[in-house]
Amino acid sequence: MSQAGPAVSQAGPAVSQTGATLSQADPVLSQADPVLSQADPSASQADPAASQADPAAGEPALVSVVLPVHNGERHLAEAIESVLGQSYRPLELIVVDDGSTDRSGEIARGYPVRYLGQPHRGTAAARNAGVAAARGAMLAHMDADDLWEPEKLAWQVRALAADPALDAVSGHLTEFWSPEVPEGVRRRRRAPRGRMPGHLLQAMLLRREAHVRVGPFETRWRVGQDMSWYMRARDAGLSILVLPELVLRRRLHGANKGIVEEDPLRQRLLIVKAALDRRRQRP
Repeated sequence: MSQAGPAVSQAGPAVSQTGATLSQADPVLSQADPVLSQADPSASQADPAASQADPAAGEPALVSVVLPVHNGERHLAEAIESVLGQSYRPLELIVVDDGSTDRSGEIARGYPVRYLGQPHRGTAAARNAGVAAARGAMLAHMDADDLWEPEKLAWQVRALAADPALDAVSGHLTEFWSPEVPEGVRRRRRAPRGRMPGHLLQAMLLRREAHVRVGPFETRWRVGQDMSWYMRARDAGLSILVLPELVLRRRLHGANKGIVEEDPLRQRLLIVKAALDRRRQRP
């Protein structure tokens, strides 16, 4: 192939188109475990035995879901419940509290999750801590304000089991205004986008080895860490199937980082430039 992009398949109701190369990423980009009150060295090591289960082997494979949060008390409970409400088991939900000063930690510890606390280091560092602690053969990422459809993981695990050559499975997503956002604010900002392919980390389920191949999240970005990781996944040539089902509902509200952070567009342009520089440097 002349381009090193992930092979992305659009699975449709009648015909499955395989081998299509993704041309661009979206720019906007069981059992309860004992609660861990603080991240510690023992929590940073994944359990090798638990990681060995694989969907292709016919055994139910453990799915690890990483959810970072920083002062996200308003929507955190809904996000956690949408993960714990998945029909698929076994799964573990790892909530990484990135130095919250609100009730985020208290809310998370009220659920059957693995709770990791750390000083405020940013979303990328929190995701990396969660991945390091994960025990599953498959990894998924969630945000503290979004919602999953109840069958998301079940659909995606089934797709990975059916095709061992796949590295990851996504689906479709939609956006919605959070109920507390005033009408005046809604009119000043872009309208929520309708149903579209989920070229977004939070819509995906990945095999652990594929996640490792892409590498950790880059902590230098305040905004767009997920976008940066997804572009590196393109460069790594991950094979990604996009299911026709709706898997993710993305919440728009006043605290979205892409809205409240200073100069988010400049950050994203720098991420795109870094991706172009990597490609130019390849032999």
